[in-house]
Amino acid sequence: MAKIEIKSNAVQICIEGTEEFIDRYSVNWKLDELVSSITDESQLSIKDSQINSFDSPSPLSYVGEIPQKKPDTSNQNKLPEHFGQWINIIDPSTDQDKVFLTGLFLEENSEDKSFSSAPIASLLKEHGLPVKNVSLQLQRICDKKKIFKLKKEGNIGIYRCSAPNKKELIERLASVATENN
Repeated sequence: MAKIEIKSNAVQICIEGTEEFIDRYSVNWKLDELVSSITDESQLSIKDSQINSFDSPSPLSYVGEIPQKKPDTSNQNKLPEHFGQWINIIDPSTDQDKVFLTGLFLEENSEDKSFSSAPIASLLKEHGLPVKNVSLQLQRICDKKKIFKLKKEGNIGIYRCSAPNKKELIERLASVATENN
């Protein structure tokens, strides 16, 4: 477990969690900017359960020194590399299944782990599996809680698969891919 405490005369912020959580969200929360905005940095303290005292002229350097864990790629290494392989293994029967599987493939192969309708439509069309209204299918899948909308950029929804549904498909894909190796 890791813990970051930021204290000043008027403000106290405490963030606690696994080292991976702290590392991931310290960047997203822009802790560098937050610490810079605190007027009395002499009262800033950053702690970790493995380090009892930390005397550093730059408390921000500790945020970067949290041990960097590499993302878990064990599933990705086991998963089929090409979308055609995913389609052959799962063999989706409905448009919603096709859209969900394609979204998961795009999510697993993107840096930001998300997807939108246009790449889904393009990939399905490339593989001879066109779906007429991908946005409508995404909305229906969202209503079933198999995916959720992260944000909206203009009129484009950005989605991510829900963990239980994602886990089930990933396990099926990985097991078949492992058998074939």
